[in-house]
Amino acid sequence: MKLQKIILFICLLVFVSTQVTAQVVTESQARAALQKRGISESELRTALLAKGIDLDKIDPTNAAELQRVQRIIEETVTELEKQKADGGTPSNEDANVAKEGTIENPTQPVNSTVATPVSPIVEAPVTETDKAAVNYPIYGQSVFSGGNMKVFNKVEDGRATGSYVLGPGDVVSISIWGASVLNTSQTIGKEGFIQPQGMPRLYLSGLTVTDAEKLTKSAYAQRSIFNSQDFSFTVVSPRNINVNIYGEVKVNGTFYLSALNSAFNALVATGGLTELASVRKITLQRANQKPKRLDVYEFLSNPIIANDFSLQENDFIHVPAAEKLVTITGAVLRNGTYELLPDEKLGALIKFAGGTKANALLSSIQLKRIENNAERIIDINYEELLSNKSDLSLLNGDQITIKTIEVPVENMVNVEGAVYYPDQFAITPGTRLTEILKRAQPKENAITDIVYLRRRNADKVTVRYELINAAAALNSPGGPNDIVLQNGDVLIIRSAADFAESGQASISGAVKSEGSFVVNNDDNFTLKDALFISGGLSENATNFGYITRTNPENSNDISYLYIDLSKEETMDTKVNPGDIIKIYTKEEFSEQTKVQISGAVRSPNSYAYHPNLTLKDLIILSGGLRIDAAPNRVDVFRLRFNQGETTKTIATTVDLKSMNIFDSDLDFKLEPYDIVVVRQVPEFSLQKSVTIDGEVKYPGVYASLQKESRISGMIKQAGGLNTTAYPEGATLFREGIGYIVLELKDALSNPGGPSDFILESGDIIRVPELNSLVTIKGAVELDEVAADFVVTQGKLYVSYQGDKRANYYINEFAGGFKDNALRKKVTVQYQNGRVQKTRNFGLFKVYPKVLPGSTVSVPYEEVKPETQKTEGEKKDIDWGEVLASAVSQATAVLSLILLLRAISN
Repeated sequence: MKLQKIILFICLLVFVSTQVTAQVVTESQARAALQKRGISESELRTALLAKGIDLDKIDPTNAAELQRVQRIIEETVTELEKQKADGGTPSNEDANVAKEGTIENPTQPVNSTVATPVSPIVEAPVTETDKAAVNYPIYGQSVFSGGNMKVFNKVEDGRATGSYVLGPGDVVSISIWGASVLNTSQTIGKEGFIQPQGMPRLYLSGLTVTDAEKLTKSAYAQRSIFNSQDFSFTVVSPRNINVNIYGEVKVNGTFYLSALNSAFNALVATGGLTELASVRKITLQRANQKPKRLDVYEFLSNPIIANDFSLQENDFIHVPAAEKLVTITGAVLRNGTYELLPDEKLGALIKFAGGTKANALLSSIQLKRIENNAERIIDINYEELLSNKSDLSLLNGDQITIKTIEVPVENMVNVEGAVYYPDQFAITPGTRLTEILKRAQPKENAITDIVYLRRRNADKVTVRYELINAAAALNSPGGPNDIVLQNGDVLIIRSAADFAESGQASISGAVKSEGSFVVNNDDNFTLKDALFISGGLSENATNFGYITRTNPENSNDISYLYIDLSKEETMDTKVNPGDIIKIYTKEEFSEQTKVQISGAVRSPNSYAYHPNLTLKDLIILSGGLRIDAAPNRVDVFRLRFNQGETTKTIATTVDLKSMNIFDSDLDFKLEPYDIVVVRQVPEFSLQKSVTIDGEVKYPGVYASLQKESRISGMIKQAGGLNTTAYPEGATLFREGIGYIVLELKDALSNPGGPSDFILESGDIIRVPELNSLVTIKGAVELDEVAADFVVTQGKLYVSYQGDKRANYYINEFAGGFKDNALRKKVTVQYQNGRVQKTRNFGLFKVYPKVLPGSTVSVPYEEVKPETQKTEGEKKDIDWGEVLASAVSQATAVLSLILLLRAISN
């Protein structure tokens, strides 16, 4: 654990619990605060880990996180104090506080000892009982939250697979290529079939995409010629369905979802499961069918089962509360709380937890169980159960803890320091010093005549340091200096470099190879050496630099040494460890100025200034003059400034005399920051071209003969309209805008009028041939008056009947309006793109007129969802209901009057 973090939290505890008023809390004060309460750092850390707080993973800059952890620390300290007050045992760390010792006489024999504490081989683990106390969420609940799974809301979110079950509302696409070509889309109707043109009905509802493809392929094969691979059946727009989800979910209710979703995806739409939710007994319920159990654990091990839980209209998903929850911690791959089915036992729990770790102690598994209002701890020998092919039944609330094998290594020594292979090495009884040194291989600069051996004392807790002569041992293997090593011994070997005063110096800037190098105080390393190592000065180097030097005895004492590279004696300047050498470039002490050119040149840009740069050069660099350039009008804007005075801008105009800048002898010198603008010829423009297609005498591309060409003039250039032309359906397309409503007949009859507007270059006018058909679509009774093969994709085509309105065509040819038709919104779209709406005058409506090529559209009434009125909210008045009630009351009063009159007579 990082000491700084634990001290941070201890300091936080000191501030809150003991109200220390000092502004800075030192490490010693923080430790004293804990020791005053009789608590060690190890105990605090262990207790916090048991509560799920790992100090190494806390961000000390996160104020909200610190505030949360502060409360837990306070609670933990209070609990630890209470445990000690009740007779708890002191921590091992407090009992093992040892005195630090030194060897006063390094020439003493090998058996001289000094007692110091030995570090524990294995860090004290978190107690298993405390681990089990952690509240884990039920494993599997997070599948439906946090973005782990998505809900398909639109076609782009997902594609219908071969197992997708078709139903009414699905839009399918059938494509054939090869000898026969077909590309059609069909919507599965309420009755469950599609009706391809010229073919019998194909019932697809309830079939999977794979089965539906086989059926449609077989049907089309009887009427078309194609190879099997030249046929495609896909779902281009899946239907939407209503799914009811209730129980332990964040939001209960009915959800309108794409049928692409499985029951697993649908649960995501609720916002996820509650903390009480079961993940093993979720049920999918469908009318007249047996409920299906949805098991998240089975899904996690085999996600393909999601295809078995497809959804249909008005399905119900119920999420009950979990019943049998068991927590497992310790030597398993995934600690947590798991939901078990009634017949599942310990073996299944371990499997759900990912299995046991390699160091799991299966012979002593701890079971904590609540029985008869009391908590019991039971030790289980699971190895014995496995050998007997038996298992352990579990109850709701059980807590399983699998301990780890913590037996320390008993045949190991460690070598540290100046060796090529510092590591732990295995030993056997009688292994000597020289054998381990041969394995570790001391470095050439290793000090082998003074080596320290750290060895544990008989109490296995404290250690002693012994001075040994490894060099003598290596010279005389098996001699008195070649001692026999013991388990836990640590050899510490130092090198001569450890005692040398050296450090890094660096050089940067205008040198060919920047970098750092090791410098010793004893070396006579000079600036000349540093420049040589860095490859010498670069071409853009100045003749000066600085050495930044830090006082090794005071890091706040920094000095700057100016170096003049033009002087020979400067090269003999000594470089010390920590020096930072910087050689400056000429660019760092100069400013690059620019000139700028814009206007009628091919590549307007800014260019670096040079004293020999002329106006001619700048124009050539910018690609030369454009065709629209005015060579007699080149403006140059110049900045005038003197040191310490306000700047001033002046302007001058230059005449280039010729468009060919290469032939020019212009020698106009530029100055820094000049701005050159090449002006454009006034009112310059290229000829405009307009395309006229369709029913004109001479269709094609025409150039405008006038600056402002109008529609009537262009049609006249094209020879006028043909006798078959239908000007009312003419269209105008303009790039960058799209289609513009065009009244060509009015433009031709009234040249220069509002409809005869000015054309722009690139405009396309299309004059269609007279179309004598009228299209009817929408909320009309087509199925009552026309056969299926007459209606094409919901549209009916009829001949133009003269000066009639839309309602005439609807009643005469389309069977009239449907009950849910929105009559006041009937529209007629004319061939030129203009749309005419129905005009409503209260008691009657005036439907738009129909012209040749028109499309009559009848929209459906919008189905508004019923909204529940909150208490106090004003309800809409149903005047029909009020009127009916009033009539009813009036009738009752009238009947009463008549009855009274009859009695009086």
